[in-house]
Amino acid sequence: VTLVSKHQAQGLGRVIMKSPPTASAGKAPAAKVKKGKITRVKIVGIPVTKRSTIVVRIQIEGKWVDLGSVRTNASGVIVLPGLKFAKAGSYLVSMKSGGKTWYVKLQVK
Repeated sequence: VTLVSKHQAQGLGRVIMKSPPTASAGKAPAAKVKKGKITRVKIVGIPVTKRSTIVVRIQIEGKWVDLGSVRTNASGVIVLPGLKFAKAGSYLVSMKSGGKTWYVKLQVK
């Protein structure tokens, strides 16, 4: 997985999660992402009541890797940094704020 700069990811494809993240990793909703393509994932429905800072991590081969932090809007929407996946598979993404954690999965094909 490659984290790309905001400049590199600007204007490129976006994937929008159709369901909000869950507090359970096992029940996390999934979005399909294309292998080898730089993609930014828009996540809606994070249960916050105001603009919040969210710490984002991704699980790669069993290890958690920090992607940095992003700010939600007042409606609980964030856009992940641009990511490029070289390997197909399922990647779990965690988002943490105020002691609460939510999850989504990225299915790379």
